Amino acid sequence: MTTVQDAVVPDAGRSRLAGVRGRVSVWVEPRVSGLPRVWVLVWFPVLVVVVLGVLTALGISGSSTGNYWGFFGQGADPHLLAGSPRPIRTDEWLVQSSWIVSQVQQGFPVVNHTLPGGMDATIQNDLPSWDWSTVFRPHVWGFLVLPLAQGWRCGGGCRSLGCWSGRTCSWCR
Repeated sequence: MTTVQDAVVPDAGRSRLAGVRGRVSVWVEPRVSGLPRVWVLVWFPVLVVVVLGVLTALGISGSSTGNYWGFFGQGADPHLLAGSPRPIRTDEWLVQSSWIVSQVQQGFPVVNHTLPGGMDATIQNDLPSWDWSTVFRPHVWGFLVLPLAQGWRCGGGCRSLGCWSGRTCSWCR
């Protein structure tokens, strides 16, 4: 009887697998013209957008601003989810982050008055500002319409989406 059960289980497994393959092949087989179906092209970018949307809503980013905790906090960083902040990324956590927070506090001016005489925020450090040039920088739009944590994730998410979508398009060739 064990031999009969052993023989039946693989056959049932094979038929189940064949059924799944049949349902999947309907979605992925090329059209009559030979071009791929739309779902084959968009599933990965859609997945990336959904994941980035969830991360943005939760305000989770890969920023190294946690390095500030060592200067202003004590003990373990309570906001660190995984890994450790990268001190080598001073361009991001020491320079860019400070300027972005300054822009948020000043209301996204075109001229940031943190330094004497001011600084044109549209040129230096790719900062968000209420300026016509922001139309061409979608990675800073999140800062203008979302809270700071969500804007931060949105900026990184736009870059990630561009990279992964471009990678998907290169797979389709």
